[in-house]
Amino acid sequence: MMTTHMDECQHLLEHNGLGSFDDIWNLDVPWYDEPNRRGEGWSGVIRLVLKGPAAEEIPVFIKRQCDYTTRTLRHPIAGELTLEKEFRNISLFHDLDLATVVPVYFSTRRVGQHRQAVLVTLELTNYVSLDKILQAADGTHSYRGIGAAVCRYLGRLHHHGICHGNFYPKHIFLRFASHSQPPVVDDVRVIDLENCERVFFRRAAAIRDLDTLNRRTLEIPSFVKLRLLVAYLNHCGIADDARPILDRLRRRFSRKNSSVPAPVSTDHVGCNQCTAVASANTNDSARVLNAVEGPRIPDDGDGLKVWHVAVIAILPASAFQGSRGIYAPDEGFYTAIAANMLKVNDFLVPQLADQPWLDKPPGALRYCLDNQVVGRAISSKYGRNDGPLGAFDMRLVYESLRHHLPTDRYEIDSVDDRLEGLSCYQDGFVESVTTKVNPYPFFIQPEHFNEELVEMQSTAFAHLFIGRKRARIDAIRSRFQTCKIDVQEVRLPWGRTLFVWHPE
Repeated sequence: MMTTHMDECQHLLEHNGLGSFDDIWNLDVPWYDEPNRRGEGWSGVIRLVLKGPAAEEIPVFIKRQCDYTTRTLRHPIAGELTLEKEFRNISLFHDLDLATVVPVYFSTRRVGQHRQAVLVTLELTNYVSLDKILQAADGTHSYRGIGAAVCRYLGRLHHHGICHGNFYPKHIFLRFASHSQPPVVDDVRVIDLENCERVFFRRAAAIRDLDTLNRRTLEIPSFVKLRLLVAYLNHCGIADDARPILDRLRRRFSRKNSSVPAPVSTDHVGCNQCTAVASANTNDSARVLNAVEGPRIPDDGDGLKVWHVAVIAILPASAFQGSRGIYAPDEGFYTAIAANMLKVNDFLVPQLADQPWLDKPPGALRYCLDNQVVGRAISSKYGRNDGPLGAFDMRLVYESLRHHLPTDRYEIDSVDDRLEGLSCYQDGFVESVTTKVNPYPFFIQPEHFNEELVEMQSTAFAHLFIGRKRARIDAIRSRFQTCKIDVQEVRLPWGRTLFVWHPE
């Protein structure tokens, strides 16, 4: 179970009776929108008004989902919950100083064969979605600076190599400065980050997000959209790319909306309108418009796509797949034979499983034999308590604590120290925990040390906590003393300390 919350919001949730995952999951509140369904999974949103310490109203949105997954590079087969990806992107946005929703609580858990997730965010009060603004506008936008503010935000997003993926007007929220006539945009935020992804080419992100915004704002006149495109290109410093970007937007629109004429075009824009746009922008903008008014590129498709290159690269690499089974790994044979030669000091007849192995000449084993000799020489040099490599060699770490492991069931908790590799050398369960007071924002959030202490006292087997570095060890020791938990403290090599707890 993975849980993350903002410290200042923990008391708010507990004050409203929402201190645990079950409390939030079992809320009986009508859906804000009809839940989405994908296979056997579902995902829905509710709106709830919390009461603050001073009885003020604090509206929040609560997303709940069960088995609502998407395949990613991290989880290509089983997939991951979309809320996990959305929270990871929210954390990324906050880390890059990109305005978005404010998270209050996030947690996932597994109940039997089902995966569940909860995400609580503050409502964007005093913000208005762009689609509502467009519905209320008089056709040419009566709000000054809306397009420029949206384009500036989108330019910052693409500058960091991020493509939103769902850049619809309903996902763009704007706040207007008070006491300003006409209203001036004060802040821009975007929501629905579950489809955000890193891209290698900023132009690809620009084409996708601009095309999405273009096809969802048919009510905006062409010359207004052209002005927005100019503002975006000038902000990003890529005004010279106006022609190819505009042509690709036209082609994408024609391909996906063949029955509707492409609105992002200057074919039907009068000279007076073009003059007005040019006079309202900088000299770079005028150069963009001149490029747009030039001859059109033939509509012959988008050229060589990324997936074309991927197919061309993958086909030769996979041409010989299956010609040799994975049950015959040569490196495994070579390494095992070389290790046996060193063990028995027999360098004449190679043996595998105590049987002569003469399929290859001895020269074929030279490379692995050299590796064994050099590897043992390095281990003998740096495998001491003060050596730099021993701290990261799981074999040596295991040897340092092997004599302190219980004979019955136990669990190893690595505190802010990646020691998952210990699971390859012993039978106990290895888990990563953290002592950080406010670990947000992290992409992958381990369980908090305090939560592990609570779960530990309800178990009937031993727990071994391993910490490294003096400050972290002092924090672990202080927490044990505060909770009045008796542990056995053992000093390990490489600056590590082992805390052993046995159930009473």
